[in-house]
Amino acid sequence: MFAGCSLGGKEQETNDPVTLKVVYYSEEEFYRNYGMLFSTLYPEIEFEVVSLQRIYNGNEADPVKAKQELIEKEKPDLLLIDLYDLETLTEKGELLSLDTYIAQDKINTDEMVPGIIDMMKEMGEGQLYGMPSSFSGRVLYYNKGLFDAHNIPYPTDQMTWSEVIQLAERFPADGEPMDRIYGIKLGYSGQLNEISDMIEGSEGLKYVNEATRQITVNTPAWQEAVELAKKLTSSEAFYHQDQQREPMSMTYQSYLKQNPFLSNRVAMLIDQSHLLRELEEVSKLGGDSDDLIKDWNMVTVPVGEQNRDSTTGVFLSEIFAIMKDSTNAEAAWKLISFVADEEHTRLKSKLGYTRGLPIHTKYIRDDAGHHFEAFYKLKPSFNRKGAVENRLPDSFHNEFYWAKQEEFQAVQDGSKSVEEALSALQAKGEALLAKTEASADGSKPTEQATETDMPAEGSTQPDTPAEGTDLATDEGA
Repeated sequence: MFAGCSLGGKEQETNDPVTLKVVYYSEEEFYRNYGMLFSTLYPEIEFEVVSLQRIYNGNEADPVKAKQELIEKEKPDLLLIDLYDLETLTEKGELLSLDTYIAQDKINTDEMVPGIIDMMKEMGEGQLYGMPSSFSGRVLYYNKGLFDAHNIPYPTDQMTWSEVIQLAERFPADGEPMDRIYGIKLGYSGQLNEISDMIEGSEGLKYVNEATRQITVNTPAWQEAVELAKKLTSSEAFYHQDQQREPMSMTYQSYLKQNPFLSNRVAMLIDQSHLLRELEEVSKLGGDSDDLIKDWNMVTVPVGEQNRDSTTGVFLSEIFAIMKDSTNAEAAWKLISFVADEEHTRLKSKLGYTRGLPIHTKYIRDDAGHHFEAFYKLKPSFNRKGAVENRLPDSFHNEFYWAKQEEFQAVQDGSKSVEEALSALQAKGEALLAKTEASADGSKPTEQATETDMPAEGSTQPDTPAEGTDLATDEGA
């Protein structure tokens, strides 16, 4: 129940007025998502919202650095962060541990999504420095009607990528490309780089070791993962976006039919929780949806051969945290406890899953009995960046992405083998790493340097600090 408020059956506490400075996407969104209801319960607490829109509207060359500078300038009490921010700010000692408050208000984190709180505590060396308001994740949706019509067994939880591909290839591949059934669709572009990213992530593969400054793509494990992705993208069971039909009209039903999974053209689809809204819309169409999906369910996203119990397909983008130096920590905690409260989760779940799934598992369900446990059955795995001083700047990761895209496109076009592409990517990565090290201008402390991460001779300028190294992220890594 909401602590200290009428909804929770307790008398409203009387406190002195206080103004909380909050970093959020925008003032309008903050009040719509949290502030309006919270203010009815705690009218003595007002908000000054520092908007992040300027940072995320594409005008900032380095959004991560810009966000950190904004935090340092505004000195908020409460801020919205993601996992990468949480790791960085926790390591730098800038956040307040929530453990005392959690114990004080008797918040039972065991009733929240398994694994998420544990993962966040691992990042805080046993302490919790942030509270998620929701989460999202990937699952494997499947069309039960298509499986039944072709007498093919349904997919199950914790299938490997190889097993899912084999299942997809059991569907017939005859018929015109624009009309026939496909076994599986995943990703937005259908490009090898995008598909291999998912497989590489499930196997725990990284393209760079930031601590040792080594590129790590030219290995048997990488070759196996990319070969598997190549097999999938070249399979007749794989749906490519260019096989999408042109809309017959501009109606909402026509829009829904643009999704091949909803229009019964794809048997399996790997997608996130936002698809649930469209599936619900289809069910509301009733008799007007004869050519749209009727019976569906979901299982866990495919897992790696070596990581059958974990997934990188769980996402936390809205985590609330309190700055350690806040003079309004008690008031800030009231908002966090409000967000984490089961009653707030219950009310929020009535609005559907447009802003992600609730953190209390008892509200992740529907009346039809779909397998919602697929969203949280696997242990979430987070690609941690490691010590701040070892991190590479965003520019490195961005340039590496485009090098990887170029090489993998050559594989998809048939002009290179996987082995040739990975060898070339290894060389390009090492050259890019050397360039990045040289441009750092000697900002790395001497005692941490090794033969693999020393700048080229003559490039070191100890008096010039490296740009953008404090909060560099590798979200694509």
